[in-house]
Amino acid sequence: MRFDGKTVVVTGGALGIGQAVCEILAERGANVAILDWDEKAGNETCEKIKNSGGKVSFEKVDVADFEAVEKAVENARNAFGEINSLAVSAGIQRYGTAVSTDEKQWNEVLDVNLKGAWNAARAVIPFLQKSGGGTIVNVSSVQALASQQNVLGYTVSNHGLRGLTR
Repeated sequence: MRFDGKTVVVTGGALGIGQAVCEILAERGANVAILDWDEKAGNETCEKIKNSGGKVSFEKVDVADFEAVEKAVENARNAFGEINSLAVSAGIQRYGTAVSTDEKQWNEVLDVNLKGAWNAARAVIPFLQKSGGGTIVNVSSVQALASQQNVLGYTVSNHGLRGLTR
């Protein structure tokens, strides 16, 4: 499938699955806007894509901060003309049970994994509507369907992401 001339915003695009998504989309002709909090990895991924002939931008963003996400999405639209799709890949895992997980850890995981997806969607949807529609792909884990021990916040956030997606 080709994405020539389409612009895709990718959260968590600096490393891992998000990075692979960015590279494949760029190879297939998409303009890629990477939003990630890892500045070093984000710049490296951006340079790698540019060196392969892709069109890409990078913004250091905390996806839990709606205003920062909104600004980064606006910058992507200004750079590429429109926004056609969103791929949400930003996510973190922390270990803990219902007893050992403290509020700080709980908030950190849910802020990135669930609130971050909601923030990205809220920022992108108006541009999708203006461009006649588009797609939102939320990358989740098997933890959205089942659970392993000692990853309470991660499991809850993935269940929530599944609900948000539906």
